Amino acid sequence: MRQKSAPLGCSGDNLGINRMTRKILKSGLLFICVQIFSAPTFAEEFIGHVVSIADGDTLTVLVNEHDRIKVRLSEIDAPEKAQPFGQRSKQSLSDICFDKDAVLQKTGTDRYGRMVAKVYCAGVDANAEQIRTGMAWAYRKYLRDQSLLNLDTHFAIRSATKSWQNALAFE
Repeated sequence: MRQKSAPLGCSGDNLGINRMTRKILKSGLLFICVQIFSAPTFAEEFIGHVVSIADGDTLTVLVNEHDRIKVRLSEIDAPEKAQPFGQRSKQSLSDICFDKDAVLQKTGTDRYGRMVAKVYCAGVDANAEQIRTGMAWAYRKYLRDQSLLNLDTHFAIRSATKSWQNALAFE
């Protein structure tokens, strides 16, 4: 009786190599997936100088010494200038960022064409600082960083009797 031969590439020796190759490939694929999914979620980073403040969550940054970029701070919302606490919120962001170097970690673009970004001015997380000081609140609709919500909650507890709570009505 004639013995059937193993299909090409499936001899006993090759099976061992194929298993080894598969393990290596799986390990490599796992490593690549971990690297991709653990990478920062920020697509681009810009460095510039803050040249103006529009309100408590919007500023303009001069990049490359001649490009002005209007930036909406990500994950926070602040009152508009004409709303209660609007001027105080604008002044707070100005104290944090105006005429300072800034690092912008872009997270997207809003419907008005403004860059949406996490903003660091002179090393200070401007987004978190606006919430921590009570001049903005966590924008729950777009929230990624849960620590901002914690800052927001702590401020609300501390200021339960203050008139700032009236400003939260238009969240």
